[in-house]
Amino acid sequence: MSFMSKATSDPPVDLEKGVTGLKAAATEEEGQFAVVNPRLATCIRATLDVIVVAYSLFLIGVTAWMVKVSDNWWDPWPAVLIFSAIMLWAFWMTPKVKDGFVQKYAMKRTPPSDNDVTTKLLPSKE
Repeated sequence: MSFMSKATSDPPVDLEKGVTGLKAAATEEEGQFAVVNPRLATCIRATLDVIVVAYSLFLIGVTAWMVKVSDNWWDPWPAVLIFSAIMLWAFWMTPKVKDGFVQKYAMKRTPPSDNDVTTKLLPSKE
């Protein structure tokens, strides 16, 4: 079987919308999220990157200060291990927090359907 005879599952690229237009249209069709403000999404991601770097530098500075001030080399190591665990947790959570903030502040949710019982008022029994 030759390479050219394989069918591709990718849709053709619309020249007016481009690839990002296809991705946004696909998410709208699936009923998930559509980016309303891409500039705000970029600012949120950049701000969280800066916060993580500043937080990491702060923890590294505090750790270096503890090692410098301590008399024995084993005194600051419990704190170093705790700070290392906190930094690893922060690095692990950063992409999840970014996605959460972008979905909350820079994306538009699709309105609920008419079949959603929680959005309808129930008639009173009186």
